[in-house]
Amino acid sequence: MTLASVLEQARELSHHEQKELIKYLVDLLSTERTSQKTYQLRDLRGRGKEVWEDIDTASYLNEIRNEWN
Repeated sequence: MTLASVLEQARELSHHEQKELIKYLVDLLSTERTSQKTYQLRDLRGRGKEVWEDIDTASYLNEIRNEWN
């Protein structure tokens, strides 16, 4: 099935049916956008851990705390 064949079939519909088709397609597209996967905070666990691989966290925290003073 091609877009051209779908459009050809749509032209054969009544005006009312064409409007219904448009409404259906708009709803379909809106649903697809809003149905994107949402993530929970726990889904982020472990992301970016490689950033901290070579860093001594105790030293890093001490440096940050010293900046506050």
